[in-house]
Amino acid sequence: MNLTGSFDRFGLLAHGQAPALRWGSLAVRGGTVTGRWQSEERVVVELDAEVDSLSWGGLREAAVEARVRGRRDSLGWFARSRWGESGAWLAGGTLRADSAATQVVIDSLGALLPSEAWFLTRGTRLAIEDSAVVVDSTALISASGGGRLMLSGRVPRLGQGDFRVSLERVPLADAWALAQRDPGEVAGTVSGTMALSGGAREPLVEGRLSLQDVAYRGFHAPYVDGTFKYDARRLGGEFALWRSGQRVLGITADLPLDLALRDAPPDRKLPGPLSIRVRADSVDLGFLEAMAPVVRETSGRLSADFGIAGTWRQPE
Repeated sequence: MNLTGSFDRFGLLAHGQAPALRWGSLAVRGGTVTGRWQSEERVVVELDAEVDSLSWGGLREAAVEARVRGRRDSLGWFARSRWGESGAWLAGGTLRADSAATQVVIDSLGALLPSEAWFLTRGTRLAIEDSAVVVDSTALISASGGGRLMLSGRVPRLGQGDFRVSLERVPLADAWALAQRDPGEVAGTVSGTMALSGGAREPLVEGRLSLQDVAYRGFHAPYVDGTFKYDARRLGGEFALWRSGQRVLGITADLPLDLALRDAPPDRKLPGPLSIRVRADSVDLGFLEAMAPVVRETSGRLSADFGIAGTWRQPE
């Protein structure tokens, strides 16, 4: 660290290295940071950071780079990294902060995933307030033009939320890669909508999903659709598998869960009754292999009507 200048006008240059660092669930390896702080009327800031690998909450990034330049009240930024084993991203924009909120402007964003390259259609902005994170109307479109992800609204923090997400023909392999799972085990596309309201501790979430030409661990389905709703710490849903225009499998569920966005318990499974009902009419037995890996080399079709009740600790 070097300090130059006078008490009223000084410059600070610092360089740090962290071969291995752990803070809670965050683990960093091979980190280096170089920063410059120039005491002027509006303060000049420069920051360069590189990290060989970073993991947090089971997610991993590698070759992380970040650059910040500008005045303290208006900073330009750029960042990029590899995402898990199958993705990479880069983005850039500006950062402004005042007493009301921190404004993160994203001028450009691109992501490379197994099926598609994705790009921000136009610049967008996030406002981080005490009550919520406010997201401007934002759209990501695939390079082929076949897929689209749209989101906007308020994600609750201390206040109330009103956040909406819309998916149009997003490849499941890309969704799997974002979750850092093996994208080779799934195929097909997903479309749907989701709306989030309420507070961070007691959110209300509801939506609709449809999947086309799904393949998962040897199971194939032309079309799956359904609805879901989370309210009062219970998650409910109803899904159906269709083949040749006929419903061949239906699943309904009502589960006690805590899906709070903040202050959630380590174990999100709550006490209370649960219910799962499955009705099958000539469904491919490959479905069992997909849902239960211990089942192997099955063939034929299944017709059944069964359910699970009880609790998480004592299902029946």
